[in-house]
Amino acid sequence: MLGKGWRTKTCLAGLLAVSVAGPTWGQMPQLEIGALTCTVLDGQQPSPQGSGPPQGGGPSGGARNITCSYKPFTNGPEESYLGTLQIVGSDDEYFAGRSMMWVVRSSSIKHVAPGILQQTYSADALTNTGAAALVGEENRSLRLHQMNANESQAGSREQLTSIVTAMSLKLDLTPA
Repeated sequence: MLGKGWRTKTCLAGLLAVSVAGPTWGQMPQLEIGALTCTVLDGQQPSPQGSGPPQGGGPSGGARNITCSYKPFTNGPEESYLGTLQIVGSDDEYFAGRSMMWVVRSSSIKHVAPGILQQTYSADALTNTGAAALVGEENRSLRLHQMNANESQAGSREQLTSIVTAMSLKLDLTPA
């Protein structure tokens, strides 16, 4: 026989378990807030002597300078960004002069503030789309989902062995 108030105690225990565990990022609704188009500039970014991983081409990959345009899906103005793209793999030369498209998603941002993408992003293998998203290091609710490289190159059947592992963006305040 159950004591008095057992239903209330059971409900409270269930609510506590849900609130402590909380949803994972993959379970949170993701809003598409804009599109980012980046052009990979020719040449690689030089690495300062003795700082960090090698920046050259080949199997170790390299950092490439990029220029990007961000268009929010709301009524916000288009923004320009400058930055770097870290590419790892044996065919990173393929990206020179090419454009790449990213869908910008957020789990919490509904209003897009100016300069919202200015930060460093790194690869996150926790997506279920088959491709790693780039996750903001300062604002983790921002994620960049790259459109399939083969989709963005009309008619291309090339299989790439290089992947984008990081991106750093800084708002370009240079007048147009």
